Amino acid sequence: MKNRASRKSGLFLLEFMLALLFFAFSAAVCVHVFVQAKTLNTQSHALNQSVLLTQNAAECFQATGGDINLLNVYLKGSVSDNQLTLTYDKNWVKTESNNAFYVLTITRTEATAYPASATVVMSEDGAVIYQLTVHSSPVSHREVYP
Repeated sequence: MKNRASRKSGLFLLEFMLALLFFAFSAAVCVHVFVQAKTLNTQSHALNQSVLLTQNAAECFQATGGDINLLNVYLKGSVSDNQLTLTYDKNWVKTESNNAFYVLTITRTEATAYPASATVVMSEDGAVIYQLTVHSSPVSHREVYP
């Protein structure tokens, strides 16, 4: 009788260990899926914000007729040569360049060419997230108010 009870308990222990192994494997797969979902969500959010900000900058470039200095009045970045640079932190709040996580650059292709054209690039640690090219006509005799 003692032999029969030990066989039953041994079978129960084996069955219990297999069930535990199955649930541990299932939990590992679920954690992996959740991590991938979080990464995909973060990348998607960065792409959406990048598209929104680059399109906004491109429309401002068109509205100012391609004048980088006038564009800086609206967007408040840092100007050097034919380039305007805007910097954002991890939460997409405009910040100083030393705290930058995302960088938006608007580079006018030629300083005197009309219609004006520029490349608008959003990048993260040097890797391009989103890029577009914009063309603009010069501002005709109208006033642009900041």
